[in-house]
Amino acid sequence: MSERQFDEIQKMLAPYRESGANALEGQEELLGLNGGRQQQAAIEALQASPLFTSQLQQGEDAILANASATGGLRGGNTQGALAQFRPNLLAQTINDQYARLGGLSSMGLGAAGQTGQFAQSATNNATNLLQQQGAAQAGSALARGQAFSNIGNSIGQGVIMNQFMRNPAAF
Repeated sequence: MSERQFDEIQKMLAPYRESGANALEGQEELLGLNGGRQQQAAIEALQASPLFTSQLQQGEDAILANASATGGLRGGNTQGALAQFRPNLLAQTINDQYARLGGLSSMGLGAAGQTGQFAQSATNNATNLLQQQGAAQAGSALARGQAFSNIGNSIGQGVIMNQFMRNPAAF
C-alpha cells in the first residue's frame, strides 16, 4: 500500500472516527463522566428535542383521550398515568440515545482500528521493500566480488600456464 493510498483511506475513514469520538463524548455526558453540568445539559437537550416533545405530546394526548372516552378524565388513575408518563418517557429517551451513541462510538472505534491496520500494512510494505532493496544491493556486491575474484583467478592461471609453456620442466 502506498502512502497516497493510505492517505486516501484515512480521509475516507475520518468522518467515522470523528463521529465515533463525538458519540463517545455524548455517552460520557449522559453518564455524568464529564461533570454534573454537562450531564444536566445533555438531558435538557434531549427534553427539548423534537423527538421527545412530539412523543410526549402524543402520549399525553393518548392518555387524556382514553380517560375522556372512559369517563375518567379527572380521576386519580389519569393523573397518576400523566405523572408517570413524562419521567418514564425521559428515561426511555435517555436509554435510546445512549444506545444510538453506542452504535456510533463502536463504528468510530472500528474505523480507528482499520486505520491502524492500514498504517501497519503500509509500514510492513515499506519494510519489505527496503529488505528487498538491501538484498538486491548485497547480491550485486557479491556478484561484483565474485567477478573480480574470477578475473584474478583467470589472470593467475594464465600466468602459470604461460610459465608452464615456457619451461615445463619447472613444474
